Amino acid sequence: MRIAVYGLGYVGLTAAACLSSSGHDVIGVEVSETKVADLNAGKCPITEPGLDELIAKGVATGKLKAVQQAGALLADCDLAIVCVGTPSAPDGSHNMGYIAEVTRQIASTVNGDRKAP
Repeated sequence: MRIAVYGLGYVGLTAAACLSSSGHDVIGVEVSETKVADLNAGKCPITEPGLDELIAKGVATGKLKAVQQAGALLADCDLAIVCVGTPSAPDGSHNMGYIAEVTRQIASTVNGDRKAP
């Protein structure tokens, strides 16, 4: 499968690395230019045992790459996974703005006539 993972923080990066190590082609979508550059160089920005090796292998084999905007790449994906933050406010509510923005990006890119998958 070709999978897009939006948000390459702890959850998204771990998911992307594990999916690529299972043989899937993964496009990680991340707003941070520095993080995208580091990941495409095979560098892991977080500390998690074994994750740096998975990222290095995924990048070296072409199974994992990072971009700031998925754009047309999303049209070839079978699945999009959203792993962006939902920061808490002092009153306990959650900011859903990042999820709303990513879903708008996905909706504007995906062909409405698409039947599968």
